[in-house]
Amino acid sequence: MGATLELIAAWQPLTASFGWRYVSDTAEENEQFAAQGLAAVIDEIFPAGRPSHCKLIAEDSHPANALIAASKGATCVVVGSRGHGGLAGGFHRARRMVMTANVRPPRIVVGIDGSDSSVQALRWAAGIATAAGARVEAVGAWSFPAGYGWATVPVEWHPADDIATVLAGSFKTVFGTTEPDNAVALTREGGAARVLLEQSAGAALLVVGSRGHGGFAGLLLGSVSAAVAEHATCPVLVVHGDQLLFP
Repeated sequence: MGATLELIAAWQPLTASFGWRYVSDTAEENEQFAAQGLAAVIDEIFPAGRPSHCKLIAEDSHPANALIAASKGATCVVVGSRGHGGLAGGFHRARRMVMTANVRPPRIVVGIDGSDSSVQALRWAAGIATAAGARVEAVGAWSFPAGYGWATVPVEWHPADDIATVLAGSFKTVFGTTEPDNAVALTREGGAARVLLEQSAGAALLVVGSRGHGGFAGLLLGSVSAAVAEHATCPVLVVHGDQLLFP
């Protein structure tokens, strides 16, 4: 794709009863330690030598702040789901998207609720699936609203029909009148986070928008995207903004 890969190692002062201190005695030692860690990663991932498109950055900064700052001009930010400091939960403020990594079979699950954010998530999922030879499973979650049975609603109404219509509309927006062979629409009963976590088990990637509809239709609320990024067993891509990796 002709992209530049930036590997960032950052550290922060530690709080203890003795006050503020660095991991080691001097900032120079911390920077040297970070550089050694980056070099070890390069040796493992690129045994033939660091490629020209790979840039190494060591920063005296809180790791979350360093990556959030770097994300302002980036297409994406990739982090592990767990590290030495439990940092993955701090990246939902990043400007583009967050991907937490583990390699899985080529099945990409994307959450759909009809919002612009979820439609953008479907575009990302479709582009990645085409490039990776994967299959897209677009999932719409539904449930009966609170108080159902007491309120007056049409006898023929069912929330599964509503989310099916939403899925069809999202597919038409992204794919036009010709749907790709590698994408299917699925409706599942249950809470949004639970449905996405269950459907994405064993998937290569789970893609969600950063914001979606609220209330009864809500699927991609920020709290849901945060929940799946924290608890999913596969990589999670939280899409922000209108930038596309695959135009």
